[in-house]
Amino acid sequence: MGKQTTFAFLFSVLVALLFLTQSTISVSEKHNVTVALVSSSLSPSAGPDYVLSAMPESTVTGIVISGEPNSITGDGAQLSSNYDEGKKAYLAYTRGSATDIEKRIKLVRNGIFETAYNPSFGFPIAGKNTVEIGLSYDNIDFFQEEILHPGMHRLLIHNDGSAQGKRRLLVRKE
Repeated sequence: MGKQTTFAFLFSVLVALLFLTQSTISVSEKHNVTVALVSSSLSPSAGPDYVLSAMPESTVTGIVISGEPNSITGDGAQLSSNYDEGKKAYLAYTRGSATDIEKRIKLVRNGIFETAYNPSFGFPIAGKNTVEIGLSYDNIDFFQEEILHPGMHRLLIHNDGSAQGKRRLLVRKE
């Protein structure tokens, strides 16, 4: 090949690559996702954006989609949903019945499920929850002299020496 022929060939390859690169960049591809739950004994019930099934031992499982799915199906062996990229699928498995999950689906539909106080498909979303704190160390014994009732407390932790190879810490209300 002569220099001009080689140059023309390389130029045409570069133009072709440039054309392919630009067309690849300008084409926006649409992707979708399929989520499936498989079990040997499903009894599905479906809504427009969810599919659920009762399971053994008073439990329920399912798929809840944030937004309208492309498809949602359920049969005796599989629960499945196909949806566009950018939407979310919530996989639920909890004690209770399909009704327990259905009560919370409106939170997903309204886009506030994840910002709810206690986002859960299985248990009521309460305004307040009891919090219990516990500490356990192999080399420290915590003990207290009084019962702390619900509310705000300032605690004082006092080093009370050691006994039986463990540091003893006394926790009391200040």
